[in-house]
Amino acid sequence: MRANGVSAKLAAAAAVLLRAGVWAVVGQAGGDPLLAGFQSPPDSAKPRVWWHWMTGNITKEGIRADLEWMKRVGIGGIQNFDAALTTPQVVPKRLVYMTPEWKDAFHFTAGLADQLKL
Repeated sequence: MRANGVSAKLAAAAAVLLRAGVWAVVGQAGGDPLLAGFQSPPDSAKPRVWWHWMTGNITKEGIRADLEWMKRVGIGGIQNFDAALTTPQVVPKRLVYMTPEWKDAFHFTAGLADQLKL
């Protein structure tokens, strides 16, 4: 009788594994909309981030690198802030808030963000 109990448990375990394997294959084949939506969410479900420009430490090259990275990792959009703190200077020339150079960088950012669909 003990052999039958072990056989029944093995059969039950095999059935569970078979179902799990079938479920995994169906999910990978796109049959599970929840799984597909999680793996590749629509733009409306992607996270948005606060992106701070610290005391004018910005360049167009840095802006492009940041936005392209955000797009690559699945960020859906940005909220940009210019924060004037006692941040050390790390760029050759700081862009002071609302100067023509700063506005040009911000315009560049808005255009690139639109192009990247952020």
